[in-house]
Order: sequence, then structure tokens, then C-alpha cells
Amino acid sequence: MHLSPSGDHFVDVYSQPDVPPVANFRSTKGSLITNLGKADISRLQAKGWKAPSPVAVKAADGVTDIYGLVFTPTNMIPAKKYPVIDYIYPGPQGGSVGSWSFSPSRGDNQALAELGFIVVVMEGTSNPYRSKSFHDMSYGNMAENTLPDQITAIRQLSKTYPIDTSKVGIWGHSGGGFATAAALLRYPDFFKVGIAESGNHDNRNYEDDWGSVIMG
Repeated sequence: MHLSPSGDHFVDVYSQPDVPPVANFRSTKGSLITNLGKADISRLQAKGWKAPSPVAVKAADGVTDIYGLVFTPTNMIPAKKYPVIDYIYPGPQGGSVGSWSFSPSRGDNQALAELGFIVVVMEGTSNPYRSKSFHDMSYGNMAENTLPDQITAIRQLSKTYPIDTSKVGIWGHSGGGFATAAALLRYPDFFKVGIAESGNHDNRNYEDDWGSVIMG
């Protein structure tokens, strides 16, 4: 938001993972004065760019709404079931999706999808930007790593997307590496393969300004 010198008006720029930035001119009371413009992504689309699909499912408790993105191959084969790659960053100070603003590229997610996978990126419980009670759902238990939420989310998504839940891989960096190793050790029946990149696997000797500040 960009406020005018008078304080009476502001420029409101917003976007979503699948919606390019839109700029509006509004009064500080919220009324729309005029549309200023919308980002043109026609050149991106002409090159074959594909937006991720925002999704909403229930957390492992069966009640709480959690959100994420799904990346699918550009050319999907009818009736084929696709193996899954779960990209994870469990937080607790940030989540797998990161920014929910529009971005032409989100790491390697779409590139992996084009190799013949469905890539799932879910924000599990305890991550920030929600309520205090949401954050507290796994407070003091960093080892949970949102993994129960990841599993139940993928099972729910398999009812909508052609996902082969017998072929689920997982990967992540740093906290995501920690979560990946935990996934393979704690849930080997679900996660069949993983890449734990630079994982902080023992948080007792990790940075004191990270886990202990946010997770007690």
C-alpha cells in the first residue's frame, strides 16, 4: 500500500499465486476511485507458463482449514496416476508456500512437475500469519514438522488430482531437510523417498534465535 501525501488516498496493489498484480486507486475509506492497471503476462503464457493451483483442505485434526499450491505437468496424460513430490518447509517462522503473491517462478516446483510429477506445497498447522491458536497447535513440538497435515492433505488431494499415493516423495532445505528426514523415519509407509538438504536435525545445538524463540 502506498499512501498519498494528504493521507486521503492510497494505491492498493494485490495479487495471488494465479492472479497477476492489479493496482487500484482508493480513498482511505476504502472506496474504489479508479483501476490503475493489471500486469500483462501474455508473453509468459505464450512461452508455456502455467500457474499453480491454490487448494484448501483439512488439517490432520479434520477441522482446521489449511492451504497450499499444486503444480501439475503442462501436458497431463488422461487416466494416468502421477507420483507426488511434497516440497516442505515446516516453519515455524515461515511455511512451504512463502509469499502468496504472484510470482513467475516458485523454485523448482513447476520444473519438477514437468518431469512427470504432481508437486504439492502445503502450509501446515502452527505456521505464521494465522491465529494464535493455529500457531499453538504444535507449539513446543518442533519434531511434528506439519507431517500429519502433509499426509492428510495429499490423501485429500488424491480425490481431485490423479495422484498415486503409493509413490510419494518429499524434499526440503534446512528446516525442510529436518522435516524430510523425520518423514522418512516416522512415516516410512507413506513417504517412500526423500532428499534432506542441509537439514538441522538436532535443534538442541542449532541457532538459539530460531526454534527456542518461536517454539519455546
